[in-house]
Amino acid sequence: MLINELKTIRYSKIPKVQNGERFLEVILAGQSISLPVVNVSSDQKPVWIVYLDPRRREIRDAGAKEIAKRLTALDIELIATPSSDKSTEMIKLAIEIVKKSGKKIQLIILTKGKSDSGAIKKLLKTAAYTTTYSPITANGEERTMIISSEDAALLSEYLSKDRRIAIVDDVYSVGRTVGAIKYLINCVGESAGLNKMPEAPIITVMRECETNSKGELEITDIPNFYTAIITPVIKGRA
Repeated sequence: MLINELKTIRYSKIPKVQNGERFLEVILAGQSISLPVVNVSSDQKPVWIVYLDPRRREIRDAGAKEIAKRLTALDIELIATPSSDKSTEMIKLAIEIVKKSGKKIQLIILTKGKSDSGAIKKLLKTAAYTTTYSPITANGEERTMIISSEDAALLSEYLSKDRRIAIVDDVYSVGRTVGAIKYLINCVGESAGLNKMPEAPIITVMRECETNSKGELEITDIPNFYTAIITPVIKGRA
């Protein structure tokens, strides 16, 4: 089994360090790493999450190893991932790790951004397909995701030949970004005349799950989903 689930975590068990900051120790690629626990809501109604930042070298390197392990096990040939200044380098590193074993993986980066931004409006003119969505990190704001004509042609080729495609990202929260990627993949598949679309595996470094009143992780089943760690989303004070 590729999924390594954390033990049940209570907020009170997350240790305090200097200045009252809280951290969670996780294991990635056999390495113990401290991740900050941050409040992403108000002081009156706090919502605490574990913050994974792949721009930290130790997280990038360990995360890339975790992704590479799953890419290899699932025999993935093409990755679709959202554009990100945080996770893109980690995913590219994972591809390089797999490449050392003689396996080549293609990468499609789906541009995303604020729907009213100049950059997105410019890309819309030449996009093959687009979709709008509201990721949990956008505080209700709309985002647009785009697949270019060139990337759509490459994806269409892989889909038509039934080659192994995966959706890869750093963190899975509630699935809105993954849902947008799936929509674009389906658009390309339908235009290629495919009646039945293969279910692309979802690979992440971390998955966020809410906790119940007892502090237990509420882990719902997601078909064809692979991650390295599962961390708590804690609402209120414990």
